[in-house]
Amino acid sequence: MADAGRSTARRLVGWLWPYRGRVALGIAATTLASVLDGATILFLIPLLRHLFGSAGALAAPGGLERLVDQLLGPLLTGLTPAGITVRLVALLWGALLLKNGLAYFAGLASVRVQEGLVRDLRGALFEHLLRLDLGWLERTRGGQV
Repeated sequence: MADAGRSTARRLVGWLWPYRGRVALGIAATTLASVLDGATILFLIPLLRHLFGSAGALAAPGGLERLVDQLLGPLLTGLTPAGITVRLVALLWGALLLKNGLAYFAGLASVRVQEGLVRDLRGALFEHLLRLDLGWLERTRGGQV
């Protein structure tokens, strides 16, 4: 039974081969959107700390907060408190916008691949049915095809 499953998977990957570029783009967009999802949390920590003095449960003591300070420190030095708030909100907004755009693109690529694959499989099935012997089609019930 495992061999039949591998055989079916190989055949489906063969049908998927013409869409490999779109699949790769979809995977890359999903990966980047996931990374940016984490970046939004990283931008949220200093914003909450700046506005309220603490980031609450997001600010776990340790390396993450130091990493955020090292990454964002050069972007925030020399600014007024209002300038820091504006820059952090702009970074958060930009990361969210880019993340959602990439997630939308990944979904769009996925749907295009799915619909193209279904179209190709349906076309191959209809071609196969048209090549069948007419006598076989007369003997076989519609639900058994």
